[in-house]
Amino acid sequence: MEWYYTEDGERRGPFGDEDFASLVESGTIAATTLVWREGMADWVPLADVTPGPPSPPAAGQVRCMECQQLQADDNVITLEGQTVCSACKPIVLQRLREGVFSSNQIARTGKQLVVAKGAQLPDRCLKCSAPATHSFRKLLRWHPSWVYILVIVNLLVFAIVAMCIQKKADFTFKLCDKHWGIRRRDRTIAGLALVFGVGLFIGGLVAIENARWVFLVGLAVLLFSGVYGIARGGTVAPSKITETHAFIKGAGDEYLAELPTWEG
Repeated sequence: MEWYYTEDGERRGPFGDEDFASLVESGTIAATTLVWREGMADWVPLADVTPGPPSPPAAGQVRCMECQQLQADDNVITLEGQTVCSACKPIVLQRLREGVFSSNQIARTGKQLVVAKGAQLPDRCLKCSAPATHSFRKLLRWHPSWVYILVIVNLLVFAIVAMCIQKKADFTFKLCDKHWGIRRRDRTIAGLALVFGVGLFIGGLVAIENARWVFLVGLAVLLFSGVYGIARGGTVAPSKITETHAFIKGAGDEYLAELPTWEG
């Protein structure tokens, strides 16, 4: 999504999501600065664009997955499995004619997010569906669970087979300020625990006779770092990747609730 803002009466832009977020963080764009992006009816102060988590659609309303605005259900159509309002319809159709993925081709199945490879996720927080202010790119890797049986045979065999049959999917995920901070906190905790654990572990090995407890504490901290990093530091994780789609764990209920059901 491309953003514009005004400065001294002149329009600046366009800026991508990451560049725009950097301008906001640096203070170049203040809460009172007028901003605009495709799909917005008029220029509005930045504070009006990022008010926090949106209210859920009322009865008879549906959120357009292109402009993210709530629309009457008789003012939307379904294109490639996503709801699009009449104003955004020409934009999306043009992208489809050009063979370019729009912000659709995503769905949900249970607690999982289903995304077509190459699709662009909407500019909403993956956790709470608030307007996104940050993004991060992640290359997801997945292989069938039966491969782990090879660990019993040989770690090298396991690594080779897993590398050969793994499937990959590359996406850019979006987060709001709140959940970006949570992600950064969790990754910092896991990283510090890893460094601290390695230090204690090595120190304990060097002085094993006089400080066995240092070795044990270091081992415990290393285990904590690994478990915490897997459980909290990753934000998202693939549960399955096919030739065309990725099934992803980690999306919030508010985000998933606004997506169509995956019909396979």
